[in-house]
Amino acid sequence: MANRITRFWKYIWRHRYISTLVVFLLIIGLLDPNSWLFRYQVRAHNDELRDAITVLEQQCTNDSIALAKLASGQEAVEDMARVKLFLRSSDEDVYIITEADSLQDEEL
Repeated sequence: MANRITRFWKYIWRHRYISTLVVFLLIIGLLDPNSWLFRYQVRAHNDELRDAITVLEQQCTNDSIALAKLASGQEAVEDMARVKLFLRSSDEDVYIITEADSLQDEEL
C-alpha cells in the first residue's frame, strides 16, 4: 500500500505542472464561488426571469386594454361580467358546457 502511495506522489511530482493545472481548473470550474458552473446556473436563471418578464409585460398590456374597454361604458362591463364571471340577468338562463376527457368517458 505504501508503495502505491509513493509511486503516486512520484508521478505527481514528475508532472507537477500538469497536476497544478488540473487542480487549478477544478477549483476555478467547480469549487470557486464564481465558478463556471455557478455562472451557468445564474445565466439560466436570468433567462427564465427575462422570459417571465416578457409574459408579465404582455399580460399587463392585455389588462390595460381590458381596463380601457371597461372604462368606456356600461356595455363593456356587462360583457365582461357575462364572459368572465358567468353572471346573467334575471330573465336569462346560462348553460355551461364543458367537454369531458375521453379517458373519463371510457371509465364510465
